[in-house]
Amino acid sequence: MMAAASAAATVGWLETSFRRADRYARHGLWPETRLELARYLWLHPRSDAAHIAFAEACVRDEELSRTDGIAWAESHLERVPDQSPLAAMARSQQGRLELLLRLRPYRAEQFFRQAIKVNPRAIDPYFMLWKLGDLTGRSHLCETEFWQVYAAATPAERGGRLRELFMSQFFPATANPELDGVIGSFDAERNAARTEARRYIQFRDAEPDGPYGYAALGRWFGEEGDPKFALAILEKGRQEAPAWERDPLFLASLVNALIAVGELEQAAAVVDRWSAPRDGYEYWLSVGQVRHELRQDLEGALEAYGKALEFWPGPADWRTLNRQVACLNRLRRTDEAARLRERIAKLEALTSDQKLRSLRGSLTALDQPERIAELVEFYRELGRTREMRAWEEHAAWLRQR
Repeated sequence: MMAAASAAATVGWLETSFRRADRYARHGLWPETRLELARYLWLHPRSDAAHIAFAEACVRDEELSRTDGIAWAESHLERVPDQSPLAAMARSQQGRLELLLRLRPYRAEQFFRQAIKVNPRAIDPYFMLWKLGDLTGRSHLCETEFWQVYAAATPAERGGRLRELFMSQFFPATANPELDGVIGSFDAERNAARTEARRYIQFRDAEPDGPYGYAALGRWFGEEGDPKFALAILEKGRQEAPAWERDPLFLASLVNALIAVGELEQAAAVVDRWSAPRDGYEYWLSVGQVRHELRQDLEGALEAYGKALEFWPGPADWRTLNRQVACLNRLRRTDEAARLRERIAKLEALTSDQKLRSLRGSLTALDQPERIAELVEFYRELGRTREMRAWEEHAAWLRQR
């Protein structure tokens, strides 16, 4: 009888381990949290909630080495099956480990996509895909993910989300200083260009068989005026990362570099064999450049450039408007070219450093409707109706409070 009572007491004590673990976690006592969760998992080895909690404790516990903590966390998250109600959380946490700790964005994206597949209503994977876009130079490809996050936000949160979107659109290098701190990049606010380059190098080196580091680094060096080195990086990516053919940023960066070094036929071959979706800013801009630079199809180039401008960052892309002006001039459509130059001048003023600095000031006053008006007018002039209306709604919410 006494043995039975003792066993029952032990089981009862183990049953309460999860509650004790939660209490320890709230106080940041991660070794104690792990111990209690280990006891609970001994009794309930299929508890998905306990496995997810244990994974978090492993990552946060400073008594564990970084390598051991990540490995233990991954092993516990893997035990949560896709059929579990907590599967989306587990897959999203796996993606966070890959992106922020292992610095492997391509693998991270697969986990985030899987999280959405098992639970389309889960918001964290959309949020992380948006941030992954920021960190890999492809924030313009993540508008869908942002609007999913925005739709799920409370009215009190939406102003902050819109501020983050503005930073993603116009200051992507400094949009996520906290994440850069986790990754280990330099201080973005002090040296944005160096931070970007370092981050891209880290991604490429940590994930040499993934295309995202090569694509971002190749784009960066191209924009810095070194297309030969950009091309060398991208050619290495073609050898090492099989998925490069399905990445629009990689393909477009490759086209840009090839055109810049005068390899027009090779650039055209990349566009003709484009394996990523044949739509969006990167695709249509690449098509336009090949039609313009190589094939002298000026009407076709104008059409492709126009389609590119429909997608972000098209509305702020005065360089592509200048390409259209060049086409119009060669077609002797001088009146159209003149009107477009006027539009370019307005756009350059609208997106000047002085103007964007003023708007960043407004972003620090999200509780002041009169400051929000500047952002509403900015997006109105830019022709971005969705952002304009979102800021209008935020201003209206502030007035109703």
